[in-house]
Amino acid sequence: MKKTLKKVITTMLAVVLILVAIPLQVNATYWGYIEQPKVIEFQKTVVYTLNPKKTQFPEYTSIGWAGTFGHPDPKYKITDIKSSNTAVATPFTEGEKSGTTTLNVYPHKAGTAIISCRVNGKTYKTKFIARKYVCPLTYIKLGSTTMTANKFKKTDEIHLSYRKYAKKNQKISVKPAKGWKIKGIYCSNGTKYMTEVKNNSSYFINTENDWYMYVFFINPTTQQKEFINIYLD
Repeated sequence: MKKTLKKVITTMLAVVLILVAIPLQVNATYWGYIEQPKVIEFQKTVVYTLNPKKTQFPEYTSIGWAGTFGHPDPKYKITDIKSSNTAVATPFTEGEKSGTTTLNVYPHKAGTAIISCRVNGKTYKTKFIARKYVCPLTYIKLGSTTMTANKFKKTDEIHLSYRKYAKKNQKISVKPAKGWKIKGIYCSNGTKYMTEVKNNSSYFINTENDWYMYVFFINPTTQQKEFINIYLD
């Protein structure tokens, strides 16, 4: 469940990063109908961190999309999809029937591949860079527990005992490693909603299960992103 949730969160963030770059365009027509914009949007460069652990299901990321939600249009069909290095990455599409097609990439190993495709006669290219996992922190503190970088050398998640932290305000402190910055700290008390928490502030843990926290890091130089996860079981 937690691995699936983590995958969903990571995938959602990847989609959000694409969508925020797209200007909103809506044209109102008669009877209150809103005509959705026809959009072609592919990222120029994508830096992806390989999962540090082998999982049952292969992870992938979205690098672009084309079409209109609910209104399939052959002019916006993604065709001629290629990878310059299939040993590093394999592209594929999904969602064709919805009217909007997403171009995704399965990463295989560290390296670089140029992902190309054509939409309405025009060629689009994305430089896809897959990197090995790198520990992005010096330490994370949850209440009286300090977790140093050594605990995250080979994994991006850790599990702690719920009983030790429940029904208390727990201070959360994170120090990034050299060259890394914190983009956000997020907590959830067992619901689908997450709360952004400021560094060195307190959070009241009031759920009986499924409490989790993740910290979003980025390296401004390499553009590599990492997500460190802490679960209370």
